[in-house]
Amino acid sequence: EQSWEQVQLLGAYTVGELLYRHTFDLAPEAIHLFPPEVRSKYREWSPDEGSLSDDEDIWESAALRKLFGKVVNAVGCTVAGLHDMGKLVPMLTKLGMRHINYGVSEAHWQVLAQALDMTLRDILGEAYTHEVQQAWTMVYGFMSSIMIEGLRLAIKERDSVAELRPSTSTRSEVSGRDISDISSQCSSIVVAQDAD
Repeated sequence: EQSWEQVQLLGAYTVGELLYRHTFDLAPEAIHLFPPEVRSKYREWSPDEGSLSDDEDIWESAALRKLFGKVVNAVGCTVAGLHDMGKLVPMLTKLGMRHINYGVSEAHWQVLAQALDMTLRDILGEAYTHEVQQAWTMVYGFMSSIMIEGLRLAIKERDSVAELRPSTSTRSEVSGRDISDISSQCSSIVVAQDAD
């Protein structure tokens, strides 16, 4: 809990930047999951941000800081939502299902786990004890296992639709909120927890 407070003090953008840098260091090919059209969804749209292009320095991307900051918040949201599995599990399952449209594979969650571990070690220093590491690993493992199951369900759904209608597109019909909305969903879980 204290480690999450330290993460929050640093801010999601700062931690998000470290997280995406570690992710791309571990898996440089993952950069291709974030072309300009994906990054544009997470822009601040301020006049000084300029326009996105293939030439943009991905290592200095405000959009990726924001996106990976949301990933950090999703892990924190999981901690806050553990008391209400009835809301948390469906939310994470749907979020995992949507990853079928992003080109994400199950292996990417393991890379992100390693990157998160490296990020937390960097920002927490000596406070990142074995016990703290185990707690974060457990929470991330729980979250990612549900999201991976959601991805598997979406793949199964896509494949069964493709078998029924092989002449149509195999793009997933999974709908739902983007990770951008996880904060509002998380807030409703936290508010419910505070009311208890």
